[in-house]
Amino acid sequence: MVSSRTHNLLFEHLQDRYTFQSELGRGNMGVVYLAYDDRMGREVAIKTLDTLALKDPSVASEMVERFRREAKTLARISHPHLVTLFEIGSHQSQHYMVMEYVKGSPLSRFVAARQKLSSTLVASIGKQMCDALERIHQEQIIHRDIKPANMILSEKGVVKLTDFGVARCHRNNDTRLTQAGALMGTLLYCAPEQIQNASTVDARADIYALGMSLYELLSHQSPYRGRHIAQVALEITSDQPTSGTLKTHVPDLPDSLVHIIEKALAKNPEDRFPDARSMGEVLDLFIQRHLTQKKIHFC
Repeated sequence: MVSSRTHNLLFEHLQDRYTFQSELGRGNMGVVYLAYDDRMGREVAIKTLDTLALKDPSVASEMVERFRREAKTLARISHPHLVTLFEIGSHQSQHYMVMEYVKGSPLSRFVAARQKLSSTLVASIGKQMCDALERIHQEQIIHRDIKPANMILSEKGVVKLTDFGVARCHRNNDTRLTQAGALMGTLLYCAPEQIQNASTVDARADIYALGMSLYELLSHQSPYRGRHIAQVALEITSDQPTSGTLKTHVPDLPDSLVHIIEKALAKNPEDRFPDARSMGEVLDLFIQRHLTQKKIHFC
């Protein structure tokens, strides 16, 4: 049984419906627990946010806004490659959302462990994410934080996208990419125009971030060599190529997949794939051409 002083009240509030089993992870938004839904007979993930732990009222307000934004987005969009939201609520200072539990691992673990993934599997991951992004972008939503840590690979090889805490609805003309002076999104995966806070940022920023994620899954490293945030930001926004070293990092990587990732990582948004569907189509073509040569091995 999970033991936590800050969450005892929340556990008591939910104990007639859920049995908390273990802690899955911690992040900026709070703690995620594995629990059992006693009514539906299934395991679920319960994401929590305790505002009492946030001393600055303005920070607490912003975190609650992000938490609600994520829940609202998940409730609005249903897709096989997005985690499903079952319930959202709050109790005193604590907020929670009950979501689908995906039995598997975030892709960031494969990067950290330097675990080799076949080019076909990485292409399959990219194709699944393109399918999810196509659905998200149809709703005029920009995810803004595509990265391996936010993609969960199930034991059956199905990828699910999570964490919509910094997502924005583009049709509301809300292109503000910073809050309280902080960049919204993870720097390494931010497109050049996202860092520059340009008013023209659109869904192609997500395509860039997906390209960077695929790059990292294949090479287990970043194409940038800056040691400080400012140096990395300069490399991302400069004219230096982002993917020119991919082939040297992974010599046996098929040229066609290298070209796909390079196109996704183009500095100029106009040079990238125009949309997620276009990128997904070329990834699917790559997969079909290689299925007869090498089977996909899911981890």
